[in-house]
Amino acid sequence: MKRSWYEIDWRKLAIISALLTAIACFPYVHAWLFPSPEVACVLERQNGEVVKAWNDACTAPDVQGVVLRLK
Repeated sequence: MKRSWYEIDWRKLAIISALLTAIACFPYVHAWLFPSPEVACVLERQNGEVVKAWNDACTAPDVQGVVLRLK
């Protein structure tokens, strides 16, 4: 049985929608799964002084430069 041009193939529409959603969300999911050292660096501060770096990413020289620029 031949379909009319206006009948919707729901399976193809679902696949295309899923692909477009995956492409649109890729940067956010990638950033969540693989955070950059700047994002992963969490500092505990008291009176503006760094008290504790929560991971080794905070001790990298380039990250320290970024942290200093953000002050």
